[in-house]
Amino acid sequence: CDFVRLPHPRHGGPALFLCPPTIERKPGDVKDDSARVVLYEVQAQLPLGGFGQTWFVNDIVEPNEELLVVTPFDVTFLALRQVATHAKKEMFVSPEDIIMGATKTRGGGSSEWPGWRVAMAQCPALTPVVEEMRSHTVLSRLCDVKSVGGDHYYRFSEERMGQWLREKVQRVANSSALRAILQLGPPPPTNTATTSIRGVHGGNDKTTALPTNAAIVDVPLPVAFGVVAEYVVEEM
Repeated sequence: CDFVRLPHPRHGGPALFLCPPTIERKPGDVKDDSARVVLYEVQAQLPLGGFGQTWFVNDIVEPNEELLVVTPFDVTFLALRQVATHAKKEMFVSPEDIIMGATKTRGGGSSEWPGWRVAMAQCPALTPVVEEMRSHTVLSRLCDVKSVGGDHYYRFSEERMGQWLREKVQRVANSSALRAILQLGPPPPTNTATTSIRGVHGGNDKTTALPTNAAIVDVPLPVAFGVVAEYVVEEM
């Protein structure tokens, strides 16, 4: 595995990521989202309350106040920054050009970014990341597509980007993991109802009805929107 600093999708400043080891895919892996994770985001988390000396991780005591949390990262956000700031974003260009090509010099440290070609040469572990960013699956979420002789060319589209972001917000709102973190799960049933049924000899037998499933509470939209907005290019 390789830790690498890449431009944060929102502001372009350096952010820490982790390239996982390359795993040979099997035919059945295409249906598994985890098989397509090519990059992880690394963030340092302070203990609750902002003060602490140690972490308890299983049976191990970690003396560092900060705990590194590694989570799967959608490289579409990296592609969005590249596409939205591309020097030729008004033109249809090849996947190679749109990801490897020059971007407009903007704030947030982007002027110090050498580009994906140099980054991949310096860190070959980024190759799956770049390949995923250049894929039709990723670029078609953000761009209009023109096909010429079997080849695809892409031009940044705010409409397509907006549609993808809306779908992303909805998926975050339906995330069971985020619901668990926010403790939004349904409360355990406290009451059970009894119903009468006709007994075999004409009497009434009481039986306890199974509790009905409580409605699932979605993550509040402002929270889901904030999670997604954290990775949207701020210069837009």
